[in-house]
Amino acid sequence: YGTKVDAVTVTPDGTRAFIAGNGMVWGVDLLAMRIFTEIKLGDDARNITSVKASGNALFVAEGDRYGGGRGGYRLWRVDLTAGSSRYAVPVQVQNGDLAAVPNGFSGMDVNAAGTVLVLAAPMATDRFSLRQPGDAAGKVFVIDLQNDLNLGNGRQTQQQ
Repeated sequence: YGTKVDAVTVTPDGTRAFIAGNGMVWGVDLLAMRIFTEIKLGDDARNITSVKASGNALFVAEGDRYGGGRGGYRLWRVDLTAGSSRYAVPVQVQNGDLAAVPNGFSGMDVNAAGTVLVLAAPMATDRFSLRQPGDAAGKVFVIDLQNDLNLGNGRQTQQQ
């Protein structure tokens, strides 16, 4: 169900890929050609629409273009630092504005320096007809990963 916008991401060094589906993300070692980790977002995980690897972090976004405005979609950060006690443990990014999007996220990206995360959030659900007058426009969220996000607990220190 739902839609997948960016369900596969490759780390900047090209050695690992992450593939999302059904509340899970699988890590694939591209040199050994084998799955090396499985990341479960939880029993209440929603449709994963986008994953993005950046440095030692993996960002995972939930959404559903046919969601009907149910809300409750989340953005997760997963630590990919080898040997870390938090390795492969998803932490929900805590931001009231992110939690308020009715259909979750349709896509995201991180700048080349790995310092800024940009998220797109559609406000209207998809339908079989063209956009109608009065439909809400989408939102764009910009998160400064260096200064605005506590990477340990997922709390955003400043809201954009």
